[in-house]
Amino acid sequence: MGYNYMAPADLKARMESSAPMTVVDIQVKEEFDQHHIKGALATYAYPVKSEMEKTRLDTVLDQIASGSGPVVIVCPRAGGGAQRAFDYLAGNRRLPPR
Repeated sequence: MGYNYMAPADLKARMESSAPMTVVDIQVKEEFDQHHIKGALATYAYPVKSEMEKTRLDTVLDQIASGSGPVVIVCPRAGGGAQRAFDYLAGNRRLPPR
């Protein structure tokens, strides 16, 4: 299991095809409230550096576990937060194998 960058156009095409996936959004609350992908799970965990930010990811664990397809982590700033979110979830065995 590992992470792969997905371009916005690829995510859009995947969503339009109704392919199964779980979208986890790590934007801060103010940014999420302004714009987010419909159906994305809000965590407000960005930048996923402090323990408090990491544990915010735990709030969506049940939804991740019950989803199907890949887990897509949406990051507001070029991917570093998404990598940290994935590493936290995968490193603590919180991400189910897919």
